[in-house]
Amino acid sequence: LAMRNAHLSGELVERAMSARNRRLPMASLLAQPPTLHASDLGLASEGLDSLLAERACVDREIGALVGMGSLKAALAELRAKVEFVGRGADPRLLEGCLNVVLTGNPGAGKTTAARLLFRALRSLGLLKSNVFVERNALELKGTHVGWTCPQVKEMVQAALGGCLFLDEAYALSGSGVHGDRGDSFADEALRTLLTETENNRTSLCVVLAGYREAMDGLMRADPGLRRRFPTTIHLDDYSPAELAAIAKQTADSRFGLAFAPGLERALALHIRSKHGHEIALHNASLAVA
Repeated sequence: LAMRNAHLSGELVERAMSARNRRLPMASLLAQPPTLHASDLGLASEGLDSLLAERACVDREIGALVGMGSLKAALAELRAKVEFVGRGADPRLLEGCLNVVLTGNPGAGKTTAARLLFRALRSLGLLKSNVFVERNALELKGTHVGWTCPQVKEMVQAALGGCLFLDEAYALSGSGVHGDRGDSFADEALRTLLTETENNRTSLCVVLAGYREAMDGLMRADPGLRRRFPTTIHLDDYSPAELAAIAKQTADSRFGLAFAPGLERALALHIRSKHGHEIALHNASLAVA
């Protein structure tokens, strides 16, 4: 409270709105009054039963997820490790760094992957708080001397116990996505972020996301990054068949519409022949839009 005061209230409402939007499909969001529930504000019970229920929910979402084989493999490996410890293995196996680098082209699902990763970590008991803070990395940079460090510390404090997701993280590399020169604010933001992640390595998961080439540049910007972010998950571009499957899911979940027999296969062939060159630029956005 002393650090954030009224800013905390606004942050809680923003988190609750994000949680509500994830909880309800688009059709329900449009049909229902804008009501927040206790679970949206993180007030629901966090006992074993609730964690097991969330774990089952995460499992269902992973099972229904189109593509993202690398994310599924990483989550399966993590769950196997947790279950191994649960059967009596050394608990120190779970004391490793939880920070992750997510890479992929536009529309490959980096935000979806980060949110699902956070929920999986929560349901496995590896994160203590139902807190997911999502920001663009540019927001870590102050506009005046002396502003950057406090802003980074505030974001980290807001995410403690949960996950801090920073999109377009290559903005902190000292060179942007097109290789332009960085600035002192970016350098200060990166140094402060590294210090804060190290100081809170047992109580925070930080996910850095961006395009693969630009993120490679970020990881070379400071030798401490590789150690503090030991895991990289790359999300491949979707295949035409996967994009057709996403379009079918979207038609059902958002609009209650079913595909006619044979339409999914026909759409996959159409995407391959007419839009194959666009997949790397849009990915899932191509199917949804």
